Amino acid sequence: LLKRLNLSHNRLTDFPEETMLEGLLELQELNMYGNKVSVIVVPHNPKVLAKLESLNLGYNDLAYIPEELDRLKALRILKVMNNFLEKIPMRVCDMELKSIDVSSNPVIQPPIETCERGIGSMKRYYQCLRMEEQNKQKAMEALQNKAASRKSGSKMFMGKKKAAVMDKVMSFTKPKRPSQQT
Repeated sequence: LLKRLNLSHNRLTDFPEETMLEGLLELQELNMYGNKVSVIVVPHNPKVLAKLESLNLGYNDLAYIPEELDRLKALRILKVMNNFLEKIPMRVCDMELKSIDVSSNPVIQPPIETCERGIGSMKRYYQCLRMEEQNKQKAMEALQNKAASRKSGSKMFMGKKKAAVMDKVMSFTKPKRPSQQT
């Protein structure tokens, strides 16, 4: 049973098709270093690449990493150095990776300095973003609640004020009783 497959430096332009990988259910390491692959195709069948622990796609033509890569539950080492990656998806960083190499990419998110510190720093970066987003959401909800209570409060106030004004208007327009003469 094949556990390691080295396809490096073969001028390949495509990631292996799912039908080809179906025959390699024990595959633990896939090395595609130094090719021209531009897209990682994550198999739909959960048994395909289910035991893959190491994926090397360094020195290829990748412009993005698909979020679906997180379906590869056994993956622990991901090497994607020297590609064209600008973003490492949150879902990929949330995987149980031991290491990820994104060096020599024009990475913007997480910032390259964070990426250079390793997967732990990348996870913390996204954790902070999630917390910030939750805090923004809570702040927005608080503002909306405050605005709604002010609005209903001002309606009640306006209601009382309106009633007082109406009472005054009514007092001026009441017909006067004629005085009785004796």
